[in-house]
Amino acid sequence: MSLYERFEDLDDRTRSRLDDVLMAEEAFVVGGRAIDGLLARWCTRVVVTTDRVLEIRHVGLDWSVEGHRRERIHDARATGDGTRLRFEASLDEVEYDFADEATVDRLLVELA
Repeated sequence: MSLYERFEDLDDRTRSRLDDVLMAEEAFVVGGRAIDGLLARWCTRVVVTTDRVLEIRHVGLDWSVEGHRRERIHDARATGDGTRLRFEASLDEVEYDFADEATVDRLLVELA
């Protein structure tokens, strides 16, 4: 599954990492699995919360989390054939590729 509509839909490792980094009053909204890893379990999980867009990466036993505050995100859009999500966050341009347009469309609804 590449779209996560509920917190419970996330895999165990991603749920655990998300629990570790969520701030008080912050909640999961929607997430998606990008297609940037050699294996599905190593692909980046892009998670939209009430306050941030988080990118959670797992490779082997290592993991990392990066985030962008939602109020600093602008110009969110689908590019290419509709399976690439692109947005600007402060001075950074961020891109994620997904397997289908439906995942990008759903993420865009939350970033609008």
